[in-house]
Amino acid sequence: LAGNSIGGFTALSAAANLGNVFCPGLILCNSAGRMVPMDVYEQEMLERGGVTLKQKMLTTGLPQKASPSEALLTLFGKGVIKLLQPQVPKVLPWLYVQKPENADQKLEDNILRDSNDPGGFSVIASGAKLPPPRTKNELLADYVGPLLVTQGLNDPLGGGISKTRFYLYPEVHPNPEQVTLIPLQSGHCPHHETPEEVCAAIRDFVAGVNAGSQPKSTPEALALALSLKQ
Repeated sequence: LAGNSIGGFTALSAAANLGNVFCPGLILCNSAGRMVPMDVYEQEMLERGGVTLKQKMLTTGLPQKASPSEALLTLFGKGVIKLLQPQVPKVLPWLYVQKPENADQKLEDNILRDSNDPGGFSVIASGAKLPPPRTKNELLADYVGPLLVTQGLNDPLGGGISKTRFYLYPEVHPNPEQVTLIPLQSGHCPHHETPEEVCAAIRDFVAGVNAGSQPKSTPEALALALSLKQ
């Protein structure tokens, strides 16, 4: 499984449920989702009584959450989309830090087309209804399989959190030797800004997983991750 941004978080969530028997490899490309240092995660578990968020929800059910009426949520979702649509031409080059020319008219048209899908506004509104998401710490603990991280380190989203996430993956994954780090000088969509590097990494990773010899992070990538942590 593989995914970028929220698609990465979706792929990780699926992999956590499938396990590494049915998902022998996972590729995350500037994945969304909360990931914290292990001491913070362990403290949060203690505050929940020593159980994961999934265990707590399975035991006690989904937490009660007051949300606005359907009419208000619909109005909110449609309003947010209408507000964001005119910003697409400006935001896309901002996300494509190294190669803004790759954020072309075709990409802009595709995004605007998809934003007009019937029911698209409900995706925005669903945030007021959904329970708190599981952290990537918890999801990776359930998955435990081979992981390739192709990370655009210059991603402007989240105020530079991309660099923090890069060094956290080996710390958070239960088997750090199964994490392959690929640092890239690109923004939020490295698979589109630096496709040759991302495709080469994916080819090597898939071939290695199939052969039972996952590619390792280079010493340079590990040194970079350590420097970002410090």
